Amino acid sequence: MARMMPASAIEDEAKELDAALDVLGLTSETRFFALSRVPTPEVLLETVRAHRAIENALHWQLAVWFREDAARNRKDSGSGNIAVLRRCALDVIRRDTYKGSL
Repeated sequence: MARMMPASAIEDEAKELDAALDVLGLTSETRFFALSRVPTPEVLLETVRAHRAIENALHWQLAVWFREDAARNRKDSGSGNIAVLRRCALDVIRRDTYKGSL
């Protein structure tokens, strides 16, 4: 069963773990999640992995198909506007049932 702890206690434990791993030459990563319920560790791990898989797939498609990482539009709200257009275009591509080449 997961336990509820104050944030300061969690941070202290994370620092202790980091110090112990540093002695061994290892590193760790701490993530905090705001949840409405306390799931089992197995359910939490499955949920996080599923979310990351979705995010990674979306980023890969945007980076490869639209070369989003190479984009140079940074002025005002241009980058946000083009990001919305890319996601809309990606949605259209996904919904298209035509089996030929784009």
